[in-house]
Amino acid sequence: MIRIRSKLQSIRSFSNLSGLHYPLQPAKQRKTTPFRHPKRPLLTDPLETDPSVQRFKLSDHPNSILVIREPNSMPNLTDNLLPFNQSKSASNDFNLTLTNPILTNPIPSNQSILPPPLKQSKQFSNSLTPEILKQIQNERLNLSLNQLSKKYQISKLIISMLGFKNELDRSKIQLKDQMRQQRKENKWSIGKLIRRQEKRLRRSLW
Repeated sequence: MIRIRSKLQSIRSFSNLSGLHYPLQPAKQRKTTPFRHPKRPLLTDPLETDPSVQRFKLSDHPNSILVIREPNSMPNLTDNLLPFNQSKSASNDFNLTLTNPILTNPIPSNQSILPPPLKQSKQFSNSLTPEILKQIQNERLNLSLNQLSKKYQISKLIISMLGFKNELDRSKIQLKDQMRQQRKENKWSIGKLIRRQEKRLRRSLW
């Protein structure tokens, strides 16, 4: 009995230590929260320390300042520009002949040097005719997009672009989709319903 009491006392004394401080945020949030460095020095702006920076006040916007900083490796071309004299310039100063051998190379007469001809387009065994398009629109009410796509060997995008035969078929399909979605949402839990509702609210604010 004495040993048991000593162990219990040691456990109680360990749990009552004042030096143990547990964080208030959960472990999952501690993993995702980035570690901050309050002692990191602030990075200085090079525009504030560079003596070659030129600042100009804009007359249209008195509160704005235009800052120009030329790179040190690039020379300034404003001092080396020559004045342009329009009277001495001629319209035929440039050379009309091509001096580069690549540009002056004539077209070879040998046909074997030319690249191969373009590949011919693939010839399909069947094509969509107006009769097939009308038949697809008539079967849209009874068959799904996947079934029509497999039956006529076309993509679901083309079937959706064809649309419906009339507005009555469109409303029937929309009602059928809404009822299917309602049956699907009836099987969801309360948490999933709340998350989906919050998602709709967030998207409405975009």
